[in-house]
Amino acid sequence: MSEAVDLLLRELRRHRISYGSETELGRSVVQLLLPLNIPYVEEYRLSPGSRVDLLLNGEVAVELKVGGTPTSVLRQLHRYAEHDCVREILLITTRHAHLRGLPAQLCGKPVHVFRVTSL
Repeated sequence: MSEAVDLLLRELRRHRISYGSETELGRSVVQLLLPLNIPYVEEYRLSPGSRVDLLLNGEVAVELKVGGTPTSVLRQLHRYAEHDCVREILLITTRHAHLRGLPAQLCGKPVHVFRVTSL
């Protein structure tokens, strides 16, 4: 696990996260990133058909989910994993269903997940 993912996961565990929407969830995650001094880009375009919510350190794809089916989320994460610049994936989700069947790796790249619970 990269240092960026480790630091962000520690912060996520320590704080209550607000998430009425993916946009609100994204704002909450960015607020946690700022004091960690982890470089990030929001809405990073990996290719014309792939845009990840956050790209940390130019190599960690962070996907934020408050909806969607497990199959569609897995398909999306797999699409990100196919890109050479992506070395690691972190899914931050509000849905327990997204945890089921999520592999530890996609295309040989580690996949981590954090489930945000209700406030």
